[in-house]
Amino acid sequence: MRQARVLIADGGSWHSAAKALGVWPSSLQRWDRAASKPSFKPVVPVAATPATATSASTLAVTTPDGFRVEGLDVDAAYLLLEMLR
Repeated sequence: MRQARVLIADGGSWHSAAKALGVWPSSLQRWDRAASKPSFKPVVPVAATPATATSASTLAVTTPDGFRVEGLDVDAAYLLLEMLR
């Protein structure tokens, strides 16, 4: 990707950069988009609240991405996993 970006910065097109590197232009653009996306969302610390004796039942779940969530109710687990997506 570094070489492709240099070629494009020098006035070349995606097509000419891909041709010079021997790949399809669509592949080069897809790799560039994937390389520029962050691979994770930053975690923001929040204040903890004490559990209540009447709290709803909790669950443990492991996502296909490898995240394991334990001790939360369904709504809280859903919100957490949506933020990690």
